[in-house]
Amino acid sequence: MNKLNKSDMVIYDDGELELNISVENETIWLTQKQIAALFEVTVPNINMHIKAIYKEEELFENRTIQKYLIV
Repeated sequence: MNKLNKSDMVIYDDGELELNISVENETIWLTQKQIAALFEVTVPNINMHIKAIYKEEELFENRTIQKYLIV
C-alpha cells in the first residue's frame, strides 16, 4: 500500500468524529462500526443494509469483504 501525501487526503474537522480509515488500491475500507459512527446509526442497522445490498446484488460479498474486515 502506498503512503498518501497530505495533498491526497481531505480532512474535515467538526470536532466530533475521528475516523482512521484504510486505503488500498484507491478503495476506502471501513468496518461496520466505523460506518455506523460516520452515519450516526447502530452497527445492526448497517448490517441490515449491507445484507439488503448483497441480496439485491448491488454489490457482491466477495468483492466487498476483506480478511476480518467487513465493509
